[in-house]
Amino acid sequence: MAAHNTPPIKSAVVYTTAPWDHALAVLRFVTPLQKARIVPIQGNPGGQTDLEIVSQADLVLIQRDFPSHLQGYDQILSTARALSKPIVYDLDDWLLELPEKHPDRINHHYAGGLFPILRAIIEADLVTVSTSRLAERIHSLNKNILVLPNYIDEGLWNIPPRQAVVDPQMPLTIVYMGGDSHIPDFEPLVPMLLEILQTYGERIVYKSIGMQPVPALRALPNVEFIPFQFTYSAYAEFVQKQRYDIAIAPLADNIFNHCKSSIKYLEYSALGIPGVFSRITPYAGLVTDGVNGFLASDLHEWRQAIIKLIEDAQLRAEIGAAAQEGMRQEWLLGDHAWQWLQAYQQAAANHGQKTANVTLPISLLADLTRQSRQWEQEMESRLIDNKLLTTSEQVATGPGEKNAGIPQNTPVPVSEGLAGTLNRGLKSISSHLRPKQR
Repeated sequence: MAAHNTPPIKSAVVYTTAPWDHALAVLRFVTPLQKARIVPIQGNPGGQTDLEIVSQADLVLIQRDFPSHLQGYDQILSTARALSKPIVYDLDDWLLELPEKHPDRINHHYAGGLFPILRAIIEADLVTVSTSRLAERIHSLNKNILVLPNYIDEGLWNIPPRQAVVDPQMPLTIVYMGGDSHIPDFEPLVPMLLEILQTYGERIVYKSIGMQPVPALRALPNVEFIPFQFTYSAYAEFVQKQRYDIAIAPLADNIFNHCKSSIKYLEYSALGIPGVFSRITPYAGLVTDGVNGFLASDLHEWRQAIIKLIEDAQLRAEIGAAAQEGMRQEWLLGDHAWQWLQAYQQAAANHGQKTANVTLPISLLADLTRQSRQWEQEMESRLIDNKLLTTSEQVATGPGEKNAGIPQNTPVPVSEGLAGTLNRGLKSISSHLRPKQR
């Protein structure tokens, strides 16, 4: 609980790599803060870090991979500490342990931010996360951690009782909503989905919103791809105007996915769509099998659940209605926005306390080091292929930084490049570490 003499939090300056109207921003801070009557202030509008705004806010919020902008993050941290502003770090995915086949790990999307993210977790006055499983992964790194789940904003999602209309002349629509990062989660379902689409023919239409279907699915006449609307409000508006009969949400069984939130279940439920979900943590705790959705562990269970919903209109209506009512009762943002205010008051109470020593699991450190080394080797290989440097040279700037003093494509010593960046990150982190007890 926050101390009684802690000044009230009325505004928060937010530094994020996400556009202000992106789902990451809308779900995690823009709308929750507004409903909690906390003014969210853009700290880096247009990608330009504004340090002066720190003095205007009661709290500094750092989101997700923003710490990979090393220079900007360092300046924000120093300014906030000098002005005695509490710092909250928000993370909604376990980015430090991406699965081997995850597209963002393969293309090293977060590689440059791994150690900066680890540092941000350790240094924050409070870490907020979207799920309890994610909190468990972080707890050894920072004891001050609170779960702020993702909720459905009733201002974006109009949630009238779903009217189940069965028109025998209209095909049933199976829908999947999710980005390309879920390709590894989805791939095991492809043979089963192909079989169902071919068996039912024109009686079924499959629509993929966001993720490009694999070629085998794209080749079918009853498959449609719909690119994501960029803004979250536009996406919510679009899907609410469509008619979907069955929704699916596959997730591979791995640590990263167990830490994810149940936002797909909540969005499907807001639409009143009966869904089939992987039997893992994000959904297993919310879905009562056969009541407000179906859970599936293997292709047989996936096939069986989808066919049940295809063949039984009454079952579709009952499950969709139960899911929507459960979401309405427990997962509306307006009923829970106070949690953000309470969390930020706690961050203010924590401010100024000495950061406790933390324990970094050796398996996590080894994986972070391996990911960083793979990224470094690929960068070296690409630059060597382009004849931009020799094997003993590297690019000077860290991720998210620009070095105006070095002409473009000018090679510089490796000690000042990526290795130097990693060494600085490790040096900062090591000051907080203690040996793990045997």
